[in-house]
Amino acid sequence: MDQILNAMVEFKRITPADEQCFFGYYDNPAFSPDGSRHLAHRVPFRERLQAPDDVAELGVANLENGSFDVFAETKAWNFQQGSMLQWFGAEPDTVFHNAAKPGGEYCGVIRNLATGAAREVPMPLANLSRDARLGLSINLDRVFDFRPGYGYCQKRDPWHDQKHSDEDGVWIVDMEKAEAKHVLSMQKIWDAMKHALNGMDAKICINHITFNPSANHFVLLARNFRDENAMPWITTVFVSDLDGNLTTPSLYDGCMASHYWWNDDETLVFFAHGPEGNQLYLANVVTGEQTIIDKDYFPFDGHCSTSSDGRWMLYDSYPRDGYRHLFLYSMEKHQGVTLGVLRDLPGEVTDVRCDLHPRWTRDDTGISFDGTFEGFRAVYTADLREIMASMV
Repeated sequence: MDQILNAMVEFKRITPADEQCFFGYYDNPAFSPDGSRHLAHRVPFRERLQAPDDVAELGVANLENGSFDVFAETKAWNFQQGSMLQWFGAEPDTVFHNAAKPGGEYCGVIRNLATGAAREVPMPLANLSRDARLGLSINLDRVFDFRPGYGYCQKRDPWHDQKHSDEDGVWIVDMEKAEAKHVLSMQKIWDAMKHALNGMDAKICINHITFNPSANHFVLLARNFRDENAMPWITTVFVSDLDGNLTTPSLYDGCMASHYWWNDDETLVFFAHGPEGNQLYLANVVTGEQTIIDKDYFPFDGHCSTSSDGRWMLYDSYPRDGYRHLFLYSMEKHQGVTLGVLRDLPGEVTDVRCDLHPRWTRDDTGISFDGTFEGFRAVYTADLREIMASMV
């Protein structure tokens, strides 16, 4: 199989050859504020899930001289979202990542790359606000039981035997004060979603959670565990304020709801089962109004992110005939192009897969993404200025 088909841009690898490197999810800032550096994880394997003793190195790829410099290690990581490694707001030399303590407890670490100074926050984060003032924390041990590619494996879920505990749920972390506040319980989430489970008492999990751009609300995906009764896995999507008050009705109620992106404070791009079936929607979280973006172009699920001005969207696909597709779409013209078709190395473990997870540069003129088309896991960049100009 060819490594790349129909490339419309040049793909440049920024991590070392023949090593297993990746950034992780598509909604964390991977590029430094000045655009000269890119964060990445490096691990010694790619064929199995992480175990408690497995360490991920955290490094910086210098986009100007090609170096890759390791600055820390962590045991709090997974293959889909890594350690939530990302740049810390607008600070030029500061990063955030999750870490595991010797006893198996997790914390967040704010680290200055220039001085080496680091300080902890009391809980690991599932999301950091864009201005780095606030973090969202959830039970990542429970997430590992639900989907190992998104959780951590250092210890057992403290509420493993409880289906929806009052003590578990969502915490908001004040990053400056290093203080965490429990704002929303799993029991409250269950009370709001149980009607969709046809009377069955289900164990539930928060799979994804993200602040809106202003960090005055957050969205979360609540899902039930599959069980011995073959209960289907369904999703209920809630939006909450910072006090844990859920908006009603839920945005998507007991259905298929997958990847999303905050387009602005009130609007989500969401691939979900909406009014016209499984489609990519613009969903207003205040009014509930949903508009299909392009029924013919997006009939399939992918990782979506819009540029800061809302004019462009990145999208990808899951493997088709051994290849993953990478897309750029004009939100103004309602037309898209395939940037490239990239070979995907198959794997036996689903959550070890390497999704492209395309991410924007700080100035919205380029991207980075993870890939395996060279025969190992690596991070790549591409300049989109020329192809964007051709689409205007």
